[in-house]
Amino acid sequence: MDQNELTEIFNRHLFREEKRTLLSKIADNPDRFVGIFRSTSPRLKLIQNLLQSREIRYGDALEEIMAKLISEMGFIHLDKGLLPNNGEKLSCDHYFTTPDRTSFYLVEQKIRDDHDSTKKRGQFENFRSKILHLSQKHGAAVVGIIYFIDPTLTKNKNYYHQRLVQLREELKVPLYLFYNGELFTFLQGSTAIWDNLVAGLQSWQNSVPEGIDEFFNFDNTPEETLAEIQAIEPRRWYKLLVDDRLWTSNLMVSLFPTGTTLLMLRDFFLGHSAEKFSVGRSRLTYAHIAALLQQRLETHYNC
Repeated sequence: MDQNELTEIFNRHLFREEKRTLLSKIADNPDRFVGIFRSTSPRLKLIQNLLQSREIRYGDALEEIMAKLISEMGFIHLDKGLLPNNGEKLSCDHYFTTPDRTSFYLVEQKIRDDHDSTKKRGQFENFRSKILHLSQKHGAAVVGIIYFIDPTLTKNKNYYHQRLVQLREELKVPLYLFYNGELFTFLQGSTAIWDNLVAGLQSWQNSVPEGIDEFFNFDNTPEETLAEIQAIEPRRWYKLLVDDRLWTSNLMVSLFPTGTTLLMLRDFFLGHSAEKFSVGRSRLTYAHIAALLQQRLETHYNC
């Protein structure tokens, strides 16, 4: 995997349609962002939500990258959706085999080993359910691995090691706990792929802009913002426009400080004015939300 491909994967997962996603979350759960029973201001809540969301999507990006590296090492991916006898569908992070199908691997991937007691137990029981199903299917040909990418945190290492030893004795299949480059040494006999991955991650990280304030000014790039947010469902725009709290708290105004993008959005709605959409049992038109948006523009932007 070269640097361009790694960068594309990270940027796609972390930044694509990020403004659209954030506005949709506000429309669907406004109480998470405004209200007196919040320890932070609406703007700080926006920042908190963004950073938490990026952490989740960062993990998704690493999972896609790992899947590609596993393929490049010559392994063959199998369907990650498992359906044990109890009917509860389980999804593996990575489930693959050797070309001759003599060995089958389950790798449950996490970024860092820093979970609390409840979560670590839940994660291990989830792993146990999957490896139990696969051991019934493949016997001793299955290999189970819990893998943490970040080498700096090993909070529950003893817990996972002890539980894996017990489970190994119960199922009679090889089970391992790996951190950082240990997985690649096990699969490939070398840390070269891991070393390249670390270098690529560092290079990508150095290229990521740190300007949170710039991101939260959607009017910085109005044409680009409009192209992204005009795809938000009209029922969500209706919710954003009729909820006074989102405007009196200055949450929406902080995202659109000049109103430039909103003016362009109003014209977009007017261009589709006859089209209808549903809000509950009501049927409204784009002309209706254009009028609501115009009221917000007059009240908050004097235009």
